[in-house]
Amino acid sequence: MGWRIRGGRAGRGVLELYSDEPRPRDDGLLSILVDLGTQLGRALERTEADAAHQHLDDQRAEFVARAAHEL
Repeated sequence: MGWRIRGGRAGRGVLELYSDEPRPRDDGLLSILVDLGTQLGRALERTEADAAHQHLDDQRAEFVARAAHEL
């Protein structure tokens, strides 16, 4: 079975589970796995947003340092 890991509107990956034996459909388990995929997607979004924010902070610090040096 596989469930999409969502991040916003885009899919971020797939959460896949395998079993050696066939199992009957378990809607409770399916609901938990869908929620888990959603939470993983949100965690990925936060990680990417934090990295982008850090990158902008680094660029700003570099700009200020260069401007101060030129002045």
